[in-house]
Amino acid sequence: MKMKRALSFLSLVFFLVIIPSYGASKFMFQHLEVRNGLSNSQVNTIFKDSKGYMWFGTASGLNRFDGYEFKVFSSSPSDKTTLPDNFIQTIDNNLILAIINFVNKF
Repeated sequence: MKMKRALSFLSLVFFLVIIPSYGASKFMFQHLEVRNGLSNSQVNTIFKDSKGYMWFGTASGLNRFDGYEFKVFSSSPSDKTTLPDNFIQTIDNNLILAIINFVNKF
């Protein structure tokens, strides 16, 4: 009877502890900071587009991350083709498409 109980306990430990921890190790998380090229540490919004780019709206512009480096889009008062403001609160497909179309022209 004790053997059956011990076996049940070990099976329970295996299914509750070992199996869930095996699946969790497949995820990778990377901290992205100003030292990595992010324009500001205040990230207001995050968006992933259909090409896999991660877009971060910050207090200092719009940042596109390709998995390796950032490309920063920011406002320049003397250039009317840039973003109207550096403080990005929301990101949607329309904003991303406008940026992509502008960048592809040059």
